[in-house]
Amino acid sequence: MCAEQISLAIANVKLRDQLRDQSIRDVLTGWYNRRYLLETCRREFSRAARPGQSVGIFSIDVDHLNITTTTGMTEATQFCGRLANA
Repeated sequence: MCAEQISLAIANVKLRDQLRDQSIRDVLTGWYNRRYLLETCRREFSRAARPGQSVGIFSIDVDHLNITTTTGMTEATQFCGRLANA
């Protein structure tokens, strides 16, 4: 009985981790999404405020790439993946 409960608890932790990852990453590219950005900004701004440090942000908006209309979704996804790994 105890082994079953431990096994179930471990499975639940793994499932929770998978759901968390799915909620903060884009399905097609694997990039972190807006939810992750907001959570990270809150955490880092709080962390920087304690010792009075500043925080810098660099962001690229690629929502309006016309690559999907000319080459198809697969190529667009591959392009975004290469861009993310650059």
